[in-house]
Amino acid sequence: MTRPVTVHFFVPGTPVGQGNHRQSRYGKTYETTKGHAAWRKTVATYTLTQRARCIGGPINGTFIGPVRASFAFQLPHPVRCRRVWPSVKPDLSKLIRAVEDGLVVGGLLADDSLIVELSSRKTYASNIEPVGVHVVIESLEERP
Repeated sequence: MTRPVTVHFFVPGTPVGQGNHRQSRYGKTYETTKGHAAWRKTVATYTLTQRARCIGGPINGTFIGPVRASFAFQLPHPVRCRRVWPSVKPDLSKLIRAVEDGLVVGGLLADDSLIVELSSRKTYASNIEPVGVHVVIESLEERP
């Protein structure tokens, strides 16, 4: 038996939450959040890079069993802000959905339903910290 595999990486860029879908009066479905597609593509690109480094870990670089995920979002600090914590939009659950979808599109997860344990937070980035998200994925099953 091998030990569980852990993959961790940082995705730079301003995190954008995955908004709700709306339908136009002509029947076309569209995403309500601007910039969502670009953020998800950025996450998928960094995920592909990490997937290539997972030789000997997940099968073909893709997790197919249950995993534990951790997302630490670092948001840009506003010019005027009295809050210590970013208790404003975008909300954390929508940020998580966007990253989960990027991990699936990037091929690191076979499906986002494989995440059985999740921890997440959002903070303001300091002057020396980059804006983005720290991602940690850890397999929960040992592979033969």
